[in-house]
Amino acid sequence: MKRIYTLLSITLLFIGGSLDLLSQTLTTTEYKKACWMTTRMYGGQRSGNGPNWLIMTHTPSTANMTSLQSSKGADPSQLQPGKCFTKDADGANSLVGGWVDCGDHVKFGQTMFYSAYTLLKGYDAFPHGYDDYYSYDYAGYVNSGDWTFEGNKGGPNGIPDILDELKYQCEFFIKCTPNASTFYSQVGEGDPDHLNWVTSVAMATLPKTQGGQKEGPRGFVKNPNDASMPSFCAATLALMSRVYKKFDPAFAA
Repeated sequence: MKRIYTLLSITLLFIGGSLDLLSQTLTTTEYKKACWMTTRMYGGQRSGNGPNWLIMTHTPSTANMTSLQSSKGADPSQLQPGKCFTKDADGANSLVGGWVDCGDHVKFGQTMFYSAYTLLKGYDAFPHGYDDYYSYDYAGYVNSGDWTFEGNKGGPNGIPDILDELKYQCEFFIKCTPNASTFYSQVGEGDPDHLNWVTSVAMATLPKTQGGQKEGPRGFVKNPNDASMPSFCAATLALMSRVYKKFDPAFAA
């Protein structure tokens, strides 16, 4: 009984604290900054040729690369600042691009297709809730050297930021569906990928057994026995075609 009372007390304290936090009023600017941070987070998940603002100028230090080379078999000659996993492919069909999973370098379909659809559906339902602070390639931030929200140097391009990020993902979705009988649901493998805690630029230099692409393209999953992932992929592409038409009819088509 004592344990039950203790648990109830902790639960009530937690609920009370949560309600107290919710009661604090955030300013309009703070809400906008939170949305900006959330949207740009997906830019930091970009795999392939980018641009990815998080690793745009990233080159692992000489010490780190020497360590990776000696202990993991990394190939420093394959370092590509600002790029990662540019060899992803199935033969002649490129699978470069898309978003990696949170904290990983694998492109997992279960989260990738679902997150893209829900984000796009949010925009579709309430487009006025999404701002335009920067461009697809982050040129404003790059040219100014100011990446802060307060600096307002992103260089808007007339397209809501969430759609800039979703376009990068949809470009990859198109690669996942090269014809009516082929569907790719995953690129990379979880177990090797989870062996090292390094940036994607460094990870790409490692052997496949360590989650990299040193010897060539990573593994992938093709035509899985699954209905959920292709359905979310199809729904995302269909919805993107409709909402993006006014910004870029050619891409929408």
